[in-house]
Amino acid sequence: MCCNNILGHLYISVTQRTPLVHFSTKDVNNLSPSTGDVIVYTTLMASSDVSGYDVTTGKFTAPVHGLYMFSVNSCHNINFATVAIVKNNEILVASSQTDTRNPSCHTVQTIATLVPGDKVWVKCNGFCRLYTDSQFWNTFSSALLQAITGND
Repeated sequence: MCCNNILGHLYISVTQRTPLVHFSTKDVNNLSPSTGDVIVYTTLMASSDVSGYDVTTGKFTAPVHGLYMFSVNSCHNINFATVAIVKNNEILVASSQTDTRNPSCHTVQTIATLVPGDKVWVKCNGFCRLYTDSQFWNTFSSALLQAITGND
């Protein structure tokens, strides 16, 4: 007597998750950077285990290939704030705000596809006189929206 006895197979379905990559910073090391200077945010308020942000250089290095969102909030006190979000020396988005009567802030955001090793930072893109106090925060943050794997 012969039989094909298949006891069973265990199939494990693994759903690929987007890795958790994010950071949120505040406090700049220089309130009067020169045109072209990297604006370094020195206080890491929140981050994933692999955030990619370096508080000493002010640059984010992409740990995984994916689609990322970046946001910068810049404040000034009766002056100018002209900033740009830069990827590998290419400006992704720039913004300038002037208010000659009141302190104010403005936010600029962008989305970019990065490969591992790409760098993103904020630079002074003209005249920058930043301002900070308990109600006016200069911030830089990012989050990986979707990892890109394989031939996607």
